Amino acid sequence: MNPIFSLLVFLTLGFFHEGLHEKILKTTREIQLEPDEPQLWIARADLYRLHKDWDHAFADLDRAREISPNLTRVEIVRGQTYFDLGWFVAAHRSFDYAISMEPKNGAAFLLRSRVLLKRNAPEDALSDLSTAISLIQNPPPQLYIDRSNLLVSFGEDSLPDALRGIQEGLQRLGAALSLELEAVKLETRLGHFDAALSRLKKIESRSPRKDGWLSWQGDVLQKAGRDDEAKIVFRRCLLAIDNLHPKHRNTPKTRELRSHVLTSLDQINSLPRSTDHEGREK
Repeated sequence: MNPIFSLLVFLTLGFFHEGLHEKILKTTREIQLEPDEPQLWIARADLYRLHKDWDHAFADLDRAREISPNLTRVEIVRGQTYFDLGWFVAAHRSFDYAISMEPKNGAAFLLRSRVLLKRNAPEDALSDLSTAISLIQNPPPQLYIDRSNLLVSFGEDSLPDALRGIQEGLQRLGAALSLELEAVKLETRLGHFDAALSRLKKIESRSPRKDGWLSWQGDVLQKAGRDDEAKIVFRRCLLAIDNLHPKHRNTPKTRELRSHVLTSLDQINSLPRSTDHEGREK
């Protein structure tokens, strides 16, 4: 699955605190007071883009360029508008131009990576996404996950690189839970079971509820073939569920978790016990 890069939400976050129509009217009044301020024309163009009023968006961008010909943001919003229209070649060209004007603009690299995915150039998209992550001052954890997902889509041989990328994010951003969970998934797929279990135990230790994390530990142990340890952890999970307040214990999600744990225990208990050379159970 191609990742959808969530920083785009961040780039336009402020526009959704009020209705688009009200924002457009407010920015129009500001333009009337300062008609030679290009950033106001760009801001309204972006609002028109979100409103899917393409003609007015392009007209405002052209006006901003007339006032100030070398603004990177004009090309970024123009590229986003082309992208929203599905004109990916034109969007690519706009982001190329933005990067030529400002080679350290992380948002431009991020947006171009989306275009490259649409144009079936995933390796180039990966390069741009990595550049964006390095340039953006405080990248959201989701960008590291997007990059990991893209690497995973290349095949099993890319899993170590995906894990290294997540570890890079953890080192840079600290203990972001979403990155820790992604690391657990990758470590499990790679067979790094002790690393995955260690990470899950740390998460469990700082979580008020233990049942979900215990269940996950049991799953990892079962996948690792460590069934006796898995049984112990699954039983701890059931005890944790039993100790929950009824309003938490009786939710559909908790009942589903309990059913999963009981099924896993049944699977383990149904396995034939191995014996040593003297016929004793191991």
